[in-house]
Amino acid sequence: MRAINLPILSGCVSLATYQTPYTTKEDEVSWGLSISGYGAFSDSLTGLPVSIPALYLRYGLSDNMDLGFSFVGFPFFGTTYLDLKNQFIREEDFAGSFSIGTGFWF
Repeated sequence: MRAINLPILSGCVSLATYQTPYTTKEDEVSWGLSISGYGAFSDSLTGLPVSIPALYLRYGLSDNMDLGFSFVGFPFFGTTYLDLKNQFIREEDFAGSFSIGTGFWF
């Protein structure tokens, strides 16, 4: 029996999950759009470049904490992420934060 490798059954961390350590200010919303390049793999096509859109929203809960939501993909076919980020270092030339989140991929 021949095995079939379907791209919808595997995945990786989206490039859109990489973000700065800075948080959105309290009671403010920040958002952005991006297009990421990915490779689609199948038996007949190897490394076909595909451009995937991404939308992210962040809401400031306090001066050093915000809540983020992002969607990467196409409507009804993509990944949804939700995370909470705490910025624990806020210097003029240096910043540090910790983020924890979860996601769903369809």
